[in-house]
Amino acid sequence: MKPAELSSYNSAFRALARLIDIGVLIVTPERTLEFISKRAQQLLRCLDDVDRAACWRHARSTVEPVLERAEASSDAPVRAMVKLSDEFTDHQLELEVHRLLDPDRQLAGYLALVKDHDNYQRVEQSLRLAMQMHHTGRLYEALAHDLRQPIGAILIHLRILNEIEGQMIEEMPHRDQFRESVTTIRSEIKELDDSLRLLLRELSPPDTEEQVPLHEVMRSVVRLIEPQVDKAGLTLDTEIPDEDVTIRGRRFRIKQAVLNLATNALEAMSAGTLTLRLRADDREACIEVVDEGPGIPDSVQSRMYERHFTTKEDGTGLGLHIVKQTAEAHGGQITMDSRLGEGTTFHFCLPLATAADPASEAASTDLQRPG
Repeated sequence: MKPAELSSYNSAFRALARLIDIGVLIVTPERTLEFISKRAQQLLRCLDDVDRAACWRHARSTVEPVLERAEASSDAPVRAMVKLSDEFTDHQLELEVHRLLDPDRQLAGYLALVKDHDNYQRVEQSLRLAMQMHHTGRLYEALAHDLRQPIGAILIHLRILNEIEGQMIEEMPHRDQFRESVTTIRSEIKELDDSLRLLLRELSPPDTEEQVPLHEVMRSVVRLIEPQVDKAGLTLDTEIPDEDVTIRGRRFRIKQAVLNLATNALEAMSAGTLTLRLRADDREACIEVVDEGPGIPDSVQSRMYERHFTTKEDGTGLGLHIVKQTAEAHGGQITMDSRLGEGTTFHFCLPLATAADPASEAASTDLQRPG
């Protein structure tokens, strides 16, 4: 292959370049640019409206040192990392240069491949995360199977406690408190058992959605956090309508999201009132969790939904990330208002079940959405 014949390969390389996310250049031994793909122009930051010659003048100083290394090397490709910087960002590229030889083993030119190293790193990280999630799913499946056995035993012993309670003398001190505690424990253990069954289903998922009455979810969360509120010396204020407010989704995931928001609010306060509020209009329902804590700094607000980001010493950084995922998986959203020194309000909003669903007929349209 003679140097002049390089141009005959332009159409082939042009077709190939359209199929891959790698920039392609063909350069003669005299450092004349014979071909450059559009992707290579983008990666080397050539302006859209410049011609090939102008692009080469701009990019030559980036590519030529790697060409010189390839000229001095054997037939093996030469790879190098280069950094392009501008006023705002640094961008890393990976250059790979192959020597093109004619039938007489004489240098006929160079094939240069340009890869977006930063993008490839992100893809690799996503693939690694996907593999981790796959293995985590297998682990969850095994744990779910194992946990259901002791849960069954707990439910059996709770039934025994119910029988004992029935035999207790009516005037016995704390009987009502005992009965209420056993009822709460049984209800929560039953929900945990249900959630494990749902988890097993979601790992090989059929549809697990159901009609979810949010007012019942809210009352369940209130029962769970009331002892913690009392222990912390705080006040709990609830605004839960008597009317049904129903959405379609996964009950356990929604309850866990609200409980997570309420627990975070509780942990943020040393005094004051924690408010849990449910409001709805004819389109969506919003659960508001309002605390009187110190507020959330801007630096934390920008990252608080990131996976594994936490400001707690013993935190996992998964709570708010899962809350956001849950809202979005149900077609809703999570928003937040916070003022330093005054407190924070989270709005967990989900679309109501459609009017066509029988269970949604009772959804209230008289309630006002939060302003």
